[in-house]
Amino acid sequence: MQVRRICVALILGVILATPLLWAERVNTVSGAVDTVAGIDNNPSVSGLQLNRVSDNYYWTWGLYPSLRWDSQGEHSLFSLNYAFGLNRVEKTRVNGTDINLNSESHSAGAGWTLDTERVSVRFSEQFRRSPDFGTFNLFQGIVFTPEGMFFDYETVALRRNSYENTASLNLDYRFGARSTFTFGAGHSLRDYESNELFRRRLPNQQRLSANAGYRRDLTGRTSFETRYQADYLQFQSGVYSDVLNHDLSMGFRHQFSPTVQMTLMVGPSYARQTGTGLDYWGHNASVNISKEFEREMISAYYRHSNGTSTGVGSISIVDRLGFGFTHIFGRRVSADFGLSAYKTRRSLDNPIDLKGVSSSLVLGLLFGRNMSVNAGASYNDQRENTDLVDMSPAGFYTLNRTRIFISLRFDLPEFWRF
Repeated sequence: MQVRRICVALILGVILATPLLWAERVNTVSGAVDTVAGIDNNPSVSGLQLNRVSDNYYWTWGLYPSLRWDSQGEHSLFSLNYAFGLNRVEKTRVNGTDINLNSESHSAGAGWTLDTERVSVRFSEQFRRSPDFGTFNLFQGIVFTPEGMFFDYETVALRRNSYENTASLNLDYRFGARSTFTFGAGHSLRDYESNELFRRRLPNQQRLSANAGYRRDLTGRTSFETRYQADYLQFQSGVYSDVLNHDLSMGFRHQFSPTVQMTLMVGPSYARQTGTGLDYWGHNASVNISKEFEREMISAYYRHSNGTSTGVGSISIVDRLGFGFTHIFGRRVSADFGLSAYKTRRSLDNPIDLKGVSSSLVLGLLFGRNMSVNAGASYNDQRENTDLVDMSPAGFYTLNRTRIFISLRFDLPEFWRF
């Protein structure tokens, strides 16, 4: 069903975009292919005790092609993108039985942006299918996994495909020289391919959201913002009760200099379980700081969420801390580093607590305009405390994973322009 939805969305996007091609527009098609080889100490992404070979590491390799089309007009931009991942892991055996850890991943999306003097409209649709989203991102050189409904990809212990689909529509209306009203709506869906053994730990779930906000530019460097958002979180029938969450936040953005900026937001939050009437109050808070230099960029953030879904169990109170660093050495060498830590506390009927840390480093060496060599490593450590004692005798679930890889990227930026 999810595959059909994304196909329909992409087809509609192409139909809507076709008239735009008749106008004065610049169309570009870009592509890239990543060929990857590396080692992985826990490719099953689970607590299973596999027979260790190759000094406790398993050889892995893959092929990751991607394609993108952009159509740029005077006031609008339409885009389509697709990426494929083919990952292979050396054969492993448990109790004399071969375990197939090979996988295929797909990602497809569409986006449309309209920007006029007073109105800006943004639409995006993204579909992904993979048994291991972390590997799919890392081997394409993506250090930061996009946050949202499901940031905890690495806990997917079963070697089966998971589906994720996100869609959003946002409208900005500029009223006068300094005021902007914003409106938005979104939908997120995650399907784990139902498995009775893990139905309480990894229930299929979706989120419907709507938001409205107002931003006022106080000076050329400072702006005030207030925002309201309502989320309806729906979980697999018979597993957890649905939740309605209300968030109100206020804060400001300030640019200390052309290269340093900070955003601070805080406000109350209310979560209510629709099936039982249980509810609780809390707060949301976030702070983001970034600094740009001539050849590097540093960013850091902290976020506290009162009631959100992580893709594991029901809703949780979540604290996240992250740091990012990008540096360019000369004209050919670059480095990207990301570090994040998180802790979740169970709320309402959620029986699971999580805490973990994740880090990634990717070094790139450019050869000419179209070819580069990338070397990288990632480390993930997560601990779980759960009342689901059938997961393990002590009620704990631990994940530890280390990966080292090298890749050859062939890049074709704008290889077709019309």
